[in-house]
Amino acid sequence: MLPGSYVSLQSALAYYGLNPEYVTQTLGVSTNRPAHWRNALDDFRFQHLAIHLVFGYQQVNFMPGQDAFIAFPEKALLDLIHLTPNGDDSAFLAGLRLQNLEQLDPQRLQALADRAGKPKWLRAAARILVLIENEASTYTIG
Repeated sequence: MLPGSYVSLQSALAYYGLNPEYVTQTLGVSTNRPAHWRNALDDFRFQHLAIHLVFGYQQVNFMPGQDAFIAFPEKALLDLIHLTPNGDDSAFLAGLRLQNLEQLDPQRLQALADRAGKPKWLRAAARILVLIENEASTYTIG
């Protein structure tokens, strides 16, 4: 891993079971320039994220002796939206085909969007909250 980096984007979403797609690379963000490299373990690709947006991650032990920083699921989603043109668009969000939305913490999602203070993040958070509510109501026996 690069200094000032953490796993995020589709890789973190897949780790948490939110992304139904297979991710062939470990994707992350870094305060450094974008980078791409391969080693015996994986193919890594990091996109640049401004230092004031580097928050909302935790250290996880993937296997003995293998720790990494990974975005909380809410932050991975916001990072992806931030780095994707029109990422806050309802059509883009629907196209992600997110699943297991009950794993998202609505309060954390809103707090992360509020902390960034970016209109795109705030719009996206509002739209994701609607998706969470819609999925919850689909499974509610009424």
